[in-house]
Amino acid sequence: MLSFGPRDDQGPSGARSVLWRTEWENTHDHKLKQQLIIYNSDDCRALSLVTKAVSKLCSEQSGKAIVFDSNFSDTETHGRSRRDFLLDDFQAINNAAYWDHQRDMVYVNSSRRLKTISKRQAISSQKVEPNRVIDPVAPNTCLRCGEKSFSKEKVGERTVYDLKFTKRGISRDVVKYVAREFHCKSCGESTKVYPSSWSNRKYGQGFVAYSIYHVIHLCLLQRTIARSINELFGFSISETTVHHIKSIAADFYTNTCEKIKERIVTGKLVHADETPIKLKGGNEGYVWVLTNMEEAFFFFTGNRSRG
Repeated sequence: MLSFGPRDDQGPSGARSVLWRTEWENTHDHKLKQQLIIYNSDDCRALSLVTKAVSKLCSEQSGKAIVFDSNFSDTETHGRSRRDFLLDDFQAINNAAYWDHQRDMVYVNSSRRLKTISKRQAISSQKVEPNRVIDPVAPNTCLRCGEKSFSKEKVGERTVYDLKFTKRGISRDVVKYVAREFHCKSCGESTKVYPSSWSNRKYGQGFVAYSIYHVIHLCLLQRTIARSINELFGFSISETTVHHIKSIAADFYTNTCEKIKERIVTGKLVHADETPIKLKGGNEGYVWVLTNMEEAFFFFTGNRSRG
């Protein structure tokens, strides 16, 4: 009876070998048998090379003492003193830690190509320009004297960063809103006009919704979300911005949460449960959940008795 090695299903090549073996067991095709023999021979040769390399390393380093990291002082581990590594490869890896510094601080100043790349990166990190401006128009007539001629003065502006959702996808939408004060040229009556969509926030509802979806539904880190938004839409936000957006969303949905809680506690069926959690500093607390099987409401208490 023909027998081959263990069924290795780790990786694409291993998966193929499993398929070959299964098919060979059913058909006993000679070509499949040869493929399996070649595959196992390659595995044996690779294992032999690894074994020889490990044996060589062990024999070369057998006379060197092993030093535990707990025996190093802060000066030795964090200072600028010379370090002797057990393996030469570790020395090469350690040296590579300084390459980025050399590129950024030295080579950029001496290379025309790297200077161009550095300037492009600086331009891409600048403030995003608005793609449209909303500027109010003057009143038709003056309310005091009926004059139709006005002079105008800008009294404020606000840029709102947003994302626009369409059937074809998501696009960046940066809008600058301008507030004007119009002065009647006849009687001097002044009127301030703000755009109808004047916003008190820097980030629009689409931007907030997109960020919160990644925070809650996809459970991504704030820095990952910030990097993704910057790469996809050309913004220059940080993880601190994502944290601020979470606060905006919490304030926006406060009334919604209260209405959900009211519907649950005044209904005919309420399920309640709590989960203990550990907070920073060693303190403990409880996260409670109330649900009527259609909606859920979560809240936090410092101890179990106050739930």
